Amino acid sequence: MKLRALTLLLLLCMIGAATPGCQKDDDQPGTGSNETEAPVIERISPTGTALSVAAGDNLVFTVRARDNAGLSQLRVNIHNDFDGHTHKTSTTDTLAVNEIHDLHGKADTTLALTIPTAATHQPGTYHVLVYALDIHGNSAQFLQYDLTLTNSLFPSTGGLTLNSSAPLHFDPCETQLTRNLSGTVNAGAGKTLADIHVVLRLHGGGAGHTHKTAEDEIELLHIHDIQAASYTFSSSVLTFDRSVLEDDHTYELLVEATDTEGRSMTLEVSELEAHISPDPAEGCGAKR
Repeated sequence: MKLRALTLLLLLCMIGAATPGCQKDDDQPGTGSNETEAPVIERISPTGTALSVAAGDNLVFTVRARDNAGLSQLRVNIHNDFDGHTHKTSTTDTLAVNEIHDLHGKADTTLALTIPTAATHQPGTYHVLVYALDIHGNSAQFLQYDLTLTNSLFPSTGGLTLNSSAPLHFDPCETQLTRNLSGTVNAGAGKTLADIHVVLRLHGGGAGHTHKTAEDEIELLHIHDIQAASYTFSSSVLTFDRSVLEDDHTYELLVEATDTEGRSMTLEVSELEAHISPDPAEGCGAKR
């Protein structure tokens, strides 16, 4: 949570938020005023933090801002929260917004914000940040929404499961473990699946961990030239090799599905911990 909070603060700095952590007093508009009271900003509709929109439709939500000295700007930032998952396609894009609305010194205003989306936008979870500045450069604590963007043209799943989510515990001299994958991957509406990759990727949640790039993924299974509207895993065997895993690390099991038009979607199946017991000092002998 601390890392995420720092990331959001840095993002606000990058897009020009006039907060004490981002700008010096002599960089802020209205320098010389002793007025330091920050604007107040609140959700009007919806009142909760969840937003949703289908690709190609407008995202609409309403907020209210007010300030004793007068409002200068309302800013809106939208960025994806794909958590490091790589979407292998050149035919799609993600929703990214940086908007500034001038408020011309108003003391109190309610804004119905309308954000257009494109039919090509990548489905998934996005963060929406909204904050206000007053005429002296004081900034309110930003509002954060969690936006779910859906797109029926992209691959999806009705549910992918492993026969066990227990940790991958390698005993001394044990070189491989297996799990069975079941479930169906569907192409988008009127589309055809081309390829599916089942991969393992180091989880980025722990201290010092980072999401590896697609080139660093451990590929467990590749189904190519599918040419069908869906593909079903029927207890397909996945083999985990001790030699490519790191002890006491958590991995994400991902299914990356691509259709014949290049649309790609990364679907998370499960998280798996790897625990590797050291081999005996005298070696494994015949066990190898």
